[in-house]
Amino acid sequence: THIRRIAPDGNCFFRAVAFWLTGSEAQHERMRHFIVSEMQRYRLPTTGPNMDQTGVWGGTDEMQAVANIFSVDVFVYTLLGPNPVWHVHRSRHSRSTHAIYLEHENRNHFNVAHIMKA
Repeated sequence: THIRRIAPDGNCFFRAVAFWLTGSEAQHERMRHFIVSEMQRYRLPTTGPNMDQTGVWGGTDEMQAVANIFSVDVFVYTLLGPNPVWHVHRSRHSRSTHAIYLEHENRNHFNVAHIMKA
């Protein structure tokens, strides 16, 4: 697995999603606005209040929303001890053939994970 470090500014989840979907972190604010707008439109819960504000951390609710909005599976791994633990947020729309892979570093920061095939 190759890790692409994401800026640690409170926007890391949205930066990582923006990178996966657009190839750049630069669109993280637009990505946040779009995701939160869709969550509000469908009355989906958010991880916390003020999720539409820059610097507010995205979490589990936003991961599931990304899976559903973009019809992708979101795979997140956290290193707990010597072994990674994977969490999967599956798209509810259909069997997705696309996926986003994230590293949840120290359980408080997201990076992009590129899965390298042997």
